[in-house]
This record gives sequence, structure tokens and C-alpha cells, in this order.
Amino acid sequence: MKTLINSGRMSCLIAGVSLLGLLGACNKQNPSATEAPMVAPPVAALPMATGAAAPFAPAPVGAALPPGPSQVAYAPRPAAERYGYIDRAYSMGQAFADTPPDYAVDYQGTRPWIWRAGNGAYRIVERLPRGERYYYYEPGQDQPFFVQDPDYGYAYDSSGLAAVYGPDGAQLADALAMRRAEEASRYMYRAQQLYRASQYQQRQSAYASEWAMRREDLRAQDLMWQQQQARNANWREWHDAHTAQEQQQWRQERDQRAAYAAAIGLAGAATAGTSRSSAAPNPTELARRQASYFSNWNSSHAQGAAPTAVASRTAPAGVPQAQTSLAPTKLATAATQQTANSKDAQAATAQARIAQAKATEANVAQAKAADAQRHDVAAAEAKTAQAEHAQRLAVEAKQREAAAAQAKAVQTQHAQQLAAQAKQQEAAAAQAKVAQTKIAEEQAAKSKVAEAKVVQKQAAQAEHAQELAAKAKQREAATAQAKAAEAKDAGAKAAQAKAVEVKATEEKAAHAKAAQAKFAEAKAAKAKDKAEGKPTANDAKDRHPAKDRQSDNPQ
Repeated sequence: MKTLINSGRMSCLIAGVSLLGLLGACNKQNPSATEAPMVAPPVAALPMATGAAAPFAPAPVGAALPPGPSQVAYAPRPAAERYGYIDRAYSMGQAFADTPPDYAVDYQGTRPWIWRAGNGAYRIVERLPRGERYYYYEPGQDQPFFVQDPDYGYAYDSSGLAAVYGPDGAQLADALAMRRAEEASRYMYRAQQLYRASQYQQRQSAYASEWAMRREDLRAQDLMWQQQQARNANWREWHDAHTAQEQQQWRQERDQRAAYAAAIGLAGAATAGTSRSSAAPNPTELARRQASYFSNWNSSHAQGAAPTAVASRTAPAGVPQAQTSLAPTKLATAATQQTANSKDAQAATAQARIAQAKATEANVAQAKAADAQRHDVAAAEAKTAQAEHAQRLAVEAKQREAAAAQAKAVQTQHAQQLAAQAKQQEAAAAQAKVAQTKIAEEQAAKSKVAEAKVVQKQAAQAEHAQELAAKAKQREAATAQAKAAEAKDAGAKAAQAKAVEVKATEEKAAHAKAAQAKFAEAKAAKAKDKAEGKPTANDAKDRHPAKDRQSDNPQ
């Protein structure tokens, strides 16, 4: 079991030791200011910054992250393939080894760390209020294939959410995994934004002091995956079947970073003591070593390749320099001397190579011994970490049980409250229904009364209209009768007036006729009197004119 746990780390250390032999023949772990580093720093690495870390907020927890533009669907892969995602993330983490973050960026008030592999793969780590959140990206991909938070792991592929892993590294059942799809969607959207920030935001140095504080969290994650893989037969089976492929993919990155870590003093510090916390070097000293290493590397490569340690011999002293052309004999002698010097130089070069090979063998032997010691220390650390992890798991389990019990009590109380509220709502609904029924009945009765009143009013109005119509007819009849009576009376009056007029006319005519007759009679009498010689009426008028006028105008 111990061999299985440390198999990945052993291969990493052995490959790193082979590169460490190139750093010097005296097992120097820290290059001096004048030495030219033989291993390049990581491709995107910046030396860490010294001083106190600037204040940055932790990243939001999953539930506080904004939802993405689309929901990630749960599309599980076949059960035999699901451990491939977490195992690839584990292999990538092993390749980055114990090296500090290559750089950091500012993103929405947080400061995520970024590791960039030479093949274009990325790992981004965010600090949370509790623990860390890790994002793993394949080369050239802006969305992760794996995200790990302190509680769950999420595997992604082109189809969506491929698998979900619990706190123990085991796959969750499909029903439980589907419940994590919403949080997986939030992580996917966050991961895409972080990847974009890692590409386009200004790169900044990570703080050495902050890395020293959080370094153990990163190592604990790596160790926890080792232990989970050792306990999980399905995961271990997948890992064993794909070890060669993953080793081939990450060997160059792992070896380069292991040599780089050893060159700046991390590899030795990691196994110098039995306590993991005491293994961390002083942050200021580590940053100084990094800066010196980067400076030496840049200087040496700006001037060309570092000089090769090859012995050389100078020409013999005292040979006079010819002022004129050499004679043939002297030329032959010089050629012979030059050939001898060349042979001596070749012999010296061969001896130097042999010495270098022996030194390298000694370094390898020494490195193997150191590796064996590191195995023992790693095993002890693993055992201590397992105990600490087991204790932490037990405490967390108790906390989860207490939280679950509390949550259950809260749920029970909430259920009771909901039931009471439901009963109250039912009673209120029943009362409301009764009240509504009563109101409806009252409204119906009022409507009927109102309708009856309307009918009565309409009937009264109709009756009144009929009365008005009758009265109008009566008035019209009376008016007609009055008009007829008036017409009749007027006719009678007109007839009467006409009769009076006729009578007056007749009377006048009669008077006129009578007057005429009387006149004629008077005239005749006058004429008779005249004829008889009697005095006439005219003679009497002459005697009594006034009396005659009165008699001439009878009434």
C-alpha cells in the first residue's frame, strides 16, 4: 500500500534527481549569483513578491456565484470511464509538484493563482472562506475538465456534467449527482471567466508570504487524492491502466519543475524534517532565490549558452614569435608541437568527461540515498497526514451529523409549522368560503330585491305613462271639445251677428223703404195739395224750418 501511494511521487523525484545531477558536482541545491542555471524556469513563471500580501477578498462559495447563461446538463459517462477525469487532474497536480504559482491576476476583487504547463494546460486556484477551489484545463481549452471544491469534485466534457465525486473521492450516484448540476453550472461559468482573466489580465507576482501560508493546503489536497486513490479500487484500477499514458504526457513538465524546485531550495526543504509545517522555507529567502535564479537564467541566455566545464592547456611559454616567415624546418617543428598539444587537450577533455561522469554517478547514488530517505519521510508524513485527515474527517463527520440532526430538527419544526400554517390556511379558507357564500347569498338577495324594485319602478313608470297618456288623450279630447264648442259658439255668434246684421240691414232697408214710401206719399200728397191749392209741407217748413227738419229725419 505504501509503495502504491508513493509510486507517482517516487517517479517524479527520481526523474528530478537525474536533472539535479546537471546542476553541479557538489550537490548544490541553490545556485549562487554567478552560476548559470541549466534548467529553465516554468514557461510563464514570475518570481514571487516579498513583503506583506495586499488584502484580497476570498472568492464566493458556489451558491453565491452568478448562474451561467445556460444550464449544464448531467450527462454521465459510463461508470468505468468516470475516474479518468479526477485522475487526469491528479496527474496534472503531480506535474506541478511543489512549485509556487507561476503568477496571479486581479479578478473581481479576488486574486487567483495560475500554473501554466509547457503544453498549454492550466491549473487555477481560488482561495475560499474555507479551503481552496481548483480548476483544471486541458491545453487550448477555455472550459475546465475538472473542478474541485472542499466538498465535491465536478467532471466536465463536451456533453455537460460527466460525473460528480464526493468528499471521499468516490463517484456519487446519478440521483445525487443530478442535484449538483446547478452548482456545476455556476462553476463552469466561473471557470470560463477565470481562464479569460488568466489570458488577458495583467500578470502579477504571487506573494511569497501568502504562498507560505497556503502551501500546506495545496500539499494536503495532493496527499488526500493519493490516499483516496489507494482506498478506491475503481479509481486505482483506472490509474494503473493509464499510468504510462499520463506519465508520458506530464514527464517533461514534472522533471523540469522538480529540477527548478530543487534549484531554488524547495525539494530539500520539503523533506528536511518530519514536520510538514517546518518544511516551508523562509518566504523572503525563497523569493530572493527565485529572483537570483531568474536573473542568472536571463543573463546566461542573453549572452549565449552557459560555458561547458572543459579543461584546457595553454601553449608552452618561451617560444619566440617569428618576425619573418618561418623556415621549413621550423614549420615542421611547430606542426609537430601543435599536434602534441591537440592530443594533450583531447586527453584532458576525456579525463574531464570521465570525472564529470563519475561525479554524476556519485550524485545519482547520493540522490538515490536521499530519495530513499525522502520515501521514509514521505511515508511518515503520509501516515501523519492520514491520521490528521482521519481525525479531521471524524470531526467533520460529527459536525455533519450534528448539522444534519440540527437540520432535521429544523426541518421537522419547519414541517410542523408548515402543517400548522396549512391547517390555519385551510380553516381561514373555509371561513373565507363561508363568508364568501354568505356574501354571495346576500348579494343575490339584494340583487333580487333590487330587481323587484326595478320591476316595480318600471311597472309604476308604465302605469304613470299610461295615466299620462290617458290624461293627455283626455286633455286632447277636452281641447277638441273646447275647440268644437268655441267653433260652434263662434259659428252661432257669427250667425247671430249675421242675423242681426241682416235684420239691421232689413230694418234699415225697411226704414229706407218706409221713408221712401212716406216721402213718396208726402210727395204725392204735396202734389195733390198743390194741385188742390192747399199749402204744402214745404210751405210749412218755410214757416217752421226746425220742426220740419226733425220730422224729415225720423229715427
